[in-house]
Amino acid sequence: MHFAPEIDHPVLKALFRHWVAARGDRLMPEPGAIDLSVLPPDVRRHAVVYACEPAAAAGEDCPRFRLVQVGEQARERYGADAEGRFVDEVVRAHDLDVLIRVLESVRRDRVVHCYRTMITLAGGGAVPRAKLLLPLGTEDGVVTGVFGGLVQTAAPDHGTLDDTYHSRFVALDALEDRPENFS
Repeated sequence: MHFAPEIDHPVLKALFRHWVAARGDRLMPEPGAIDLSVLPPDVRRHAVVYACEPAAAAGEDCPRFRLVQVGEQARERYGADAEGRFVDEVVRAHDLDVLIRVLESVRRDRVVHCYRTMITLAGGGAVPRAKLLLPLGTEDGVVTGVFGGLVQTAAPDHGTLDDTYHSRFVALDALEDRPENFS
């Protein structure tokens, strides 16, 4: 399956193209293969790299996710000191629950995930956003990180905050996108 046509925002498509190029013939790229500094500034500002780290408490099977590379837009949203911190230290309430669930799905199920949702603002209100999450890991298929991007999108023509969630995902072993598909 070619996933690129499912991504309709140019910044997210550029992040996907970067991930596909870093992936090469492997199932997924290693975390070290992603370098935000090589991305154009208008793309880099939306990018984030998360590291999957062991669960906080013994007996928990869901890892914690640390922000290891953070673009300017994520710094604006999560704070200037977001890099190096855990997601659960900088994201709040419902937004945290949604983010942890999709990050865990990318890690556990080894999927590429693109979704749209409404993000609640601290001062009230909400804005429509689209997010792309791409697994990073070892040659033997263990996901050890996630590369992603978050962009603000246009407000929906219809619908409410409750019914605007839209999600697309594909398993890594079914993904057929290659660098030459973007020419």
